[in-house]
Amino acid sequence: MKRIFLFVLLLFISIPVLAVDTSDWTSKSTDNGYSFKVPPTWQYNEIGTSDNKGVQFTIEEPETSASVIFGYKKEPQNQVLDESYLKKFVDEIASSKNITIEQTKSYQNGGIVVAGKDANGFINTIAVENTPAYLKIILFVFSDQKAVSKYSDTIHEINNTLTFPE
Repeated sequence: MKRIFLFVLLLFISIPVLAVDTSDWTSKSTDNGYSFKVPPTWQYNEIGTSDNKGVQFTIEEPETSASVIFGYKKEPQNQVLDESYLKKFVDEIASSKNITIEQTKSYQNGGIVVAGKDANGFINTIAVENTPAYLKIILFVFSDQKAVSKYSDTIHEINNTLTFPE
């Protein structure tokens, strides 16, 4: 069951999901260059430095919570980073966040996804994608399986509206 859940979580990044009603979402932008639409019950804030910009979205409800950070790290432009570099990079992120990696899935298009749990038992997924301009980083944190089911479609839709800084 746990392996099936993690596999489904990894696939949610690239598989279309059910339509989410975004009619009451607000268009926003941050000083660090991101633009997006955000649901009224979600909080957001910009994070990072001038070279490693990010935006974090969070929802906390009585029984569940979720958070997602979209960010990037400037890399030498127009360079394809190999799988060993990407694995080392996500291992560093996992270590800094105290995440025990339980599953890794590599993609041929210069990306990698890992899933695991942190010290609090929260479900974490780290996705890294090599783009020509930067290394795109996404960190998902869900309080439990119920939160994954409840918030995945919304996070997917936030991602669809997100524009990274240039």
